[in-house]
Amino acid sequence: MFKREFGFIILLLLGIFMVWKPNLLWKITHCLSVKDGEPTGFYLYVVRLVGTIGIVIAVIWAAVYLFSKI
Repeated sequence: MFKREFGFIILLLLGIFMVWKPNLLWKITHCLSVKDGEPTGFYLYVVRLVGTIGIVIAVIWAAVYLFSKI
């Protein structure tokens, strides 16, 4: 079963995906509602920003978890 101590790994991977491939994320979330559409520049900026924030939170979470075990 999934241990909640390693939730930062999921958050880190999701953040990396959001920064690396925001266009693919847009296609996944809008595949049934929009035909031949493209994301706006603002959408791409916000997704990358949220992904970066997620990465920072995951790194802090991992550091707190690892240092609390010492």
